Amino acid sequence: FCLYISSSSCGNTGNLSITKSRFERDSANVHGGGFYHNSGEITITENSFVDNRANNSGAGFMSSNGKMLLSENTFTGNKAVSNGGAAIISAGELTITDNIFEQGTATNGGALYLGNSNITLAKMSNNWFDKNAASNVGSAVYIYLLTNTGGKIPVIEFNTFTGNEIT
Repeated sequence: FCLYISSSSCGNTGNLSITKSRFERDSANVHGGGFYHNSGEITITENSFVDNRANNSGAGFMSSNGKMLLSENTFTGNKAVSNGGAAIISAGELTITDNIFEQGTATNGGALYLGNSNITLAKMSNNWFDKNAASNVGSAVYIYLLTNTGGKIPVIEFNTFTGNEIT
C-alpha cells in the first residue's frame, strides 16, 4: 500500500480526512492497494481509485476499525484476489453514500466486502454499482453483519446495480 494510517498516526481521538486525491495503479502484497486504515475516524470524499491491485483484499483500500464516511468517490477497475475489489471494511460504523463502483473484481464482493467482525452498516444509499464481478458471492457487494447489531438496522436504499455478475 502506498499509505498506511493507524490510530498512532492521527492520535486516538483524531479525525482524518482524505479528499480529492487519486490512487492509481497502486498495489499491495496483502491488503489495501491504495491505502490501509487501521483505526480511528476517517472521512473519504471525492477521491478516485483506479486500477489498484491487492493480492488478498481491498484493492482500493482496506479499513479494519473505526467510524467511516465514504462519499462521492469513484472506484474503477480495481482487482483483489480474495475480498472486495474496490474496498474491504472489516469493522466499525459505516456510512456509504453517492459513490460509483465500476468494473471491480474479487472472489467475494466484486466492489465491496463489508464484514468479518464487529461492523455496523448505518447507511448505504445512492451508490452506483456497474459491471462488477465476483467468482464466488456478491457480484457487487458482500455484507456480513453479526446477528447482534445492538438493535441497529442498516438503511440500504436508492442504490443502482447494473451489469454485475458472478463469473
